[in-house]
Amino acid sequence: MSLDQWSDRNELLNSFGRTIHHETNGLVRGVTLDLADDCMIVQGNARSYYGIQLAIQALKQLGSKQRLFSETQLQLQVEGNPVSFSIAHPQPEQTGEPASTPGDRGHSELTDAASRVRAS
Repeated sequence: MSLDQWSDRNELLNSFGRTIHHETNGLVRGVTLDLADDCMIVQGNARSYYGIQLAIQALKQLGSKQRLFSETQLQLQVEGNPVSFSIAHPQPEQTGEPASTPGDRGHSELTDAASRVRAS
């Protein structure tokens, strides 16, 4: 791994760590992250089971925004009890065909709830 790749990877992991801390309102602490194959591994300590719920929601949102890995392993401790989850991040299906809209006739259409307007 080159220095640039290592730097980009660490920047990404640090960003995810900050997001998890922010989205869990500090209820998940001591977060460590690592990437292994097609999986992100998140470890840490949760102050409550509610913190775990917030962490799961944050990881689902992160997974839907990025396409670098297809699964997250969440491994937390709550009051000394280990809790583990596997969160899948489904990848969008690629059909190979360009997206089109109904009535696609070479011009774009803008639609709102009140009316239909064509932009030329």
